[in-house]
Amino acid sequence: MEEQFTTITFFSFNGFKNRFFAFSQMGMPFHPEKIEGLIFSKKVGTGAGYGFSAVPNFGVYGWMNVWGSKSHFEKFKEQNSDWQNWLSKSSESWTTYLKPIKVHGSWSNHQPFRIEDPLPEGEWVAAITRATIKWKNLLQFWWMVPGISRKMQAMAKDLFSIGFGEVPFRELATFSIWAEADYLEHFAYQSPEHKKAIQLTRKYDWFSEELFARFIVVGVEGNWAGFDDLLQMKKKYGSVL
Repeated sequence: MEEQFTTITFFSFNGFKNRFFAFSQMGMPFHPEKIEGLIFSKKVGTGAGYGFSAVPNFGVYGWMNVWGSKSHFEKFKEQNSDWQNWLSKSSESWTTYLKPIKVHGSWSNHQPFRIEDPLPEGEWVAAITRATIKWKNLLQFWWMVPGISRKMQAMAKDLFSIGFGEVPFRELATFSIWAEADYLEHFAYQSPEHKKAIQLTRKYDWFSEELFARFIVVGVEGNWAGFDDLLQMKKKYGSVL
């Protein structure tokens, strides 16, 4: 019996025409329930900075999906015209295959990630942190967060990180990959700047919804400029589950 898993794919676009295509896709109607095996899906834009960023990156967009099985994703890649269109217009793309090991919170009033038993094994871990900022807190949040994010970037030991979101300024998330779970644990629970960010979040009650999910990386495919460790990951995990 095949198990549920998550994919997150980032696409890089060059040239005004291709970038405009990707940007226009953010506002297009999308019905994941019409795609076989697709449990949860988000098309997202990305930020130019580390973590939550107010500066958009018009050259990079993402697609996060939760699938009922690997065969559903394989069929989707072969037959879905939207996916093929994104690939044809992008200069590069890479997909990370993920199995959740720890989740709390909700995303659009859902908890999309199901933890399987037994837990998967692996050394590389990934994390998604996602939040919806309350309208009344937007100015305060963006006044205080960028400085903290810059300090957090200097302290982090992640291999890859990117900020993304469904709605600019308000519905935001980060995705990061870490070579060791201990690095993520230290950053999340012992980093002074991360602790400060958590304290401010609780003090000012910034978010109307939050989610944190931790994953084991179980496969990768594609290429991404500047991420040399992806080559090591591909050798270690291959491109299949």
